Amino acid sequence: MFRTIVVLGLLATAAATEAVAQTVPVDLVPGRRIRIHQKNAKPVEGNFVSLGPDSIRFTTTSVDTSAVARVRITRFDLYQGTKSGAGKGAVTGLLVGAGAGALIGLASSGSDDDSWFEYSAGQWALGGAVGFGLLGAGVGALIGSSSQLPRWQAVVLPTVTVQPNGSEAKGVAIGMRWQF
Repeated sequence: MFRTIVVLGLLATAAATEAVAQTVPVDLVPGRRIRIHQKNAKPVEGNFVSLGPDSIRFTTTSVDTSAVARVRITRFDLYQGTKSGAGKGAVTGLLVGAGAGALIGLASSGSDDDSWFEYSAGQWALGGAVGFGLLGAGVGALIGSSSQLPRWQAVVLPTVTVQPNGSEAKGVAIGMRWQF
């Protein structure tokens, strides 16, 4: 008897939550670029068409419309435009340039010709690291700015599912997913 009351209470909660939880994210409009991750499958990209209570419809090409069951979705992303790789390129160039510059500075510090440029090996290494590091950062930023990478924002699709638990269906599993 207690088990029946608990199951009925959970079902009532799930039904009430289902009505509230089916709200669509504000940015999810037809034609919006989306990416869907499924368990044990490669992510699928396409343009959003519609959101049903049990599936999401989207187009992968101009004529091919597909649907994915909401329970199979592990992650759902909205396209946010592109981002430049300039920052990452600048950091990579800085590190490579500074390392190479330090080695060049150390290698060029061994002169004993009594010139007025008498610096220690550490000073030569520091000067080489700074000079070549700045040069490397500039070159890296230029190279990185030519690569445009897509930006995606993960969105939680609110869902409430009630399904049999186990092969003999002697229990019920209830799952909820929402974003605050």
